[in-house]
Amino acid sequence: LSPPVNENLMELVLMVSTLRRSSARCITAVIPYYGYCRQTKKKNKQVRTPIAAADVAKMLQVAGVDRVIAVDLHHAQIQG
Repeated sequence: LSPPVNENLMELVLMVSTLRRSSARCITAVIPYYGYCRQTKKKNKQVRTPIAAADVAKMLQVAGVDRVIAVDLHHAQIQG
């Protein structure tokens, strides 16, 4: 999700939707750069969690992505 992040994210969601409607059994999104990883953070018990990164992950999950391969993660909270 490199610049322009919003356009690339929307394109990824639309491709995932198309793959789901085409009866794909498993969808793996390969994201070389997780664009929202360094956004606004919420302090939760001394751990600052990226809010936007978590929301993007939920959006991909709802769209139908089964696995995500991300190369450039900077926070342990969003890895896994």
